[in-house]
Amino acid sequence: MPPEKDDWTQPRLDSDGPDDKIWQGWEPVLARYGYALTTWPFRLLIKNKHRQGKRTSDGAFVVIKFVLWRKYRTEVDVVRRLLSGKMRLPELNRFPYLDVIDVPMEEEGGASLVISEVCAEEDAWWDLKNPRDILRGVCQLAECVHFLHENGIAHCDIWHPNVVIRLPLQRPLRWVLIDFNSAVVAEEGTPPPTITPLHHTGSRLEAPEFYAPFWTQIDPFAYDVFCLCHLMEILMEGSLQHVDLPRYSLIVSQDKEIPIPPGLRTLVNEMIDEDPSSRPSSASMLERLHIEVEALDQGEDPGPGDAHSNMLAHSQRARAKPNAAPHSLLTYLHEHKKYDQAVYILADDAHASVPIPALEPAAALNCVQ
Repeated sequence: MPPEKDDWTQPRLDSDGPDDKIWQGWEPVLARYGYALTTWPFRLLIKNKHRQGKRTSDGAFVVIKFVLWRKYRTEVDVVRRLLSGKMRLPELNRFPYLDVIDVPMEEEGGASLVISEVCAEEDAWWDLKNPRDILRGVCQLAECVHFLHENGIAHCDIWHPNVVIRLPLQRPLRWVLIDFNSAVVAEEGTPPPTITPLHHTGSRLEAPEFYAPFWTQIDPFAYDVFCLCHLMEILMEGSLQHVDLPRYSLIVSQDKEIPIPPGLRTLVNEMIDEDPSSRPSSASMLERLHIEVEALDQGEDPGPGDAHSNMLAHSQRARAKPNAAPHSLLTYLHEHKKYDQAVYILADDAHASVPIPALEPAAALNCVQ
């Protein structure tokens, strides 16, 4: 007897996520929580796992992410923690999450829809400025890390695709971490959690402890500190080996170099120490980063503005006045890594940018400014 053919009229869940029929079936559930999917056909954000929706109370757009429990239950649990009790205080919790809604999918072991604000990703990196601006953004990410660590959560996947900027795109920009697929939670009364290279599925970043003798007992909190430092180096030195950049001809326009303070050199070395136990805690890291921002804080900030409109002005100015990139900032970091190709991020005449060595073209650098 020949095998039955696939019935394409039935709802389907594959590696790309639920199909339109499944999403449509969840509309009544979303409506009970005050959300709705946008017009048919839905706007796909990342295949079928992310859909654009809106909050019915005010019409604000939201991102709706499908999370299958058997794969990423930790993300659902962490976001629920962030939305509960004292952790929801806005002065401490800056994460863009709005809701977690369980949806019927018993045959797959259960699933949830994680609702979050729409944030800026690749468009915002046009507003990348000088090292001082970058460090301010890294400080905000360090505040996110410290908040998580204080509440027993290690992110374990800190790299540029998991950093977004909350809207509106006006100064000062607000950087924040997202995506807790690889997170680890330290429960009270249990031994400190550890991770292994097999657990780590996201950042494609291998820390020194991923090798013997540490690799069977990796401290996820010390690993977060290492990854944040690596992200800072990516932004300051421009190593985007795992990110595709648009093939634009971007030339830096700048009028002065900004040297690295000695304290930042010391902090970088400590954050990437081969011995995880020698790295600073999130509290110490945050305090020292704030000090280094003050040390780099020379001159006045540019006035508030829209990053998208600034992009055009920067582009015109850069084409008319191609200048050299600031090298004093990069000298120290280049002692550790070597890169060949460079694409330059735009800047105005008063603020230097940094060269971005791009080994591949184009996806989304989610952190800028």
